[in-house]
Amino acid sequence: MDNVLRTYGFDSLGEFLSVLFHPRIRGEKDSRTKRHRQAVSTFLRGRCTITIADIIPLIFNHNSSRAGRKHPDQRAASFSPHVPLKEICYARPYMAAWATRIVGDHIYDRVGKLARKNRSDPRSHRHLRATSNGRTENANVVEWEDVKFSIEELAALYKNEDRFLWYLTECFSASRKKGQVIVKKTRPHPIIQVGAISSFITSRNRYASGDLGLLLGLWLFA
Repeated sequence: MDNVLRTYGFDSLGEFLSVLFHPRIRGEKDSRTKRHRQAVSTFLRGRCTITIADIIPLIFNHNSSRAGRKHPDQRAASFSPHVPLKEICYARPYMAAWATRIVGDHIYDRVGKLARKNRSDPRSHRHLRATSNGRTENANVVEWEDVKFSIEELAALYKNEDRFLWYLTECFSASRKKGQVIVKKTRPHPIIQVGAISSFITSRNRYASGDLGLLLGLWLFA
């Protein structure tokens, strides 16, 4: 490895990788050769024998990627949403912290999308209103038919609409046996998931009563 790096004028493996995966910036002259571009593209698109799916686990599970007890700050940075990534030196905690932020941003986007009004789906009751002053066009005023909701139908709707959020809330609420998710007879987790996702929707959009909030309120006082 050292001989290869020296032959091509690189001081370290990191420097070589930074050049290998350097993206072309718009307006900047691309100094990469055609072969360079093709090789990287083929690898990143998974069109070769060894793909990124093989490399990432090797890096994450490598002994040298783990921070030892002598570096408690590095160990604590794993999955951290706040520690600056540049301050995380070890590969495993860095990858965990980086993935945490990617997932966090995606959750924000997905819940925001769910909270928006969906006029194309008749099953969606997210933007119901108790009354309308007539100034808002196309306001959906709650009717008794809307109160006849079903937790099972909401669970199926959420699961179909956003499997990513459904999976995450399942991780929070579901029990497992031998690594497999199980549904308990008492307090089945899909009900908890429906309540949680509905609360997220209500929190993100003041006009969204959620699929449960307003309906449950009317049902309790009916």
